[in-house]
Amino acid sequence: MMNFLNIILRVNIVRLISLRFDNKIQVIQSALKVGAPGSFTDNFIDKNGRSILTIGVHEDRYIKKYAYFANDDRRNTLLNNYEFFGTKIYCFNEMKELALTLHEKSSYFNMISWDMTVDKDGRVVVMNII
Repeated sequence: MMNFLNIILRVNIVRLISLRFDNKIQVIQSALKVGAPGSFTDNFIDKNGRSILTIGVHEDRYIKKYAYFANDDRRNTLLNNYEFFGTKIYCFNEMKELALTLHEKSSYFNMISWDMTVDKDGRVVVMNII
């Protein structure tokens, strides 16, 4: 089962930030990172100096209304004009659970950024840990 956003978007990474505070670990922020159409990475810079789009994700796994470039330009569609507002992130709860479980095993770090995606079989994959 493939996330339909993976079909529409070439790059689809969810960045979760987990924090250990007072011996409790929680996800404090999450965002969808989207690269340009046809790009195989999310770190492109186009001819206008714009880079990756970042879209916040609500606790209920719905994507927020606006996407932002690193230069703070905002838009309500992706570069391919796809209107994303109201879309749910597939496997978002599983991503949060995995981040919390892995963070619990990482006793030396109080804050960790996790880049995750969903593979073609619908499994959550950790792409990067920062």
